[in-house]
Amino acid sequence: MLSDRLVEKLAQEATRRNCSVDDLVEQLFEEKTGIERALHESEERYRGIAESQIDLVCHYTPELKLTFVNDAYCQFFRKPREALIGQSFVPMMDADQHEDIERRRRECLSDPKPRVAEVRVTLPGNEVRWVQWVDFGITDDTGEVVMIQAVGREVTQLKQTEAELRAS
Repeated sequence: MLSDRLVEKLAQEATRRNCSVDDLVEQLFEEKTGIERALHESEERYRGIAESQIDLVCHYTPELKLTFVNDAYCQFFRKPREALIGQSFVPMMDADQHEDIERRRRECLSDPKPRVAEVRVTLPGNEVRWVQWVDFGITDDTGEVVMIQAVGREVTQLKQTEAELRAS
């Protein structure tokens, strides 16, 4: 049941648009359907872009729980998407990297600008890999960081070359 106030607003808008209330409701429904369709198309375009990347892409909450990972992320960490979503990524990082991750999280929450960090990861079989991450905060209308996006590129070969140059 619609409140009297809502019925009055609908009647005023119908008058403004020079149509009946029934026609107004139909117009509003069509507008809503168009907006939903455009949102869905936008989400699909974004998903296509993220999934086609060779870089690792993830979104995580301020509490460090993953909400999105692309295929490259899953392949790098050798885990299916279902095992990652809703979980913290911190246990997958080397223990001595945890403090830096927490520091970057705090920095991102206070200032969402992009920041770069190199993180060492030891994969199963003691395979050491390096990833350069660009993290940035995604904010709501009030400016509060509600999600963090991270894009990572493996830089293991670069790190090995640097170490070899330093050693020679």
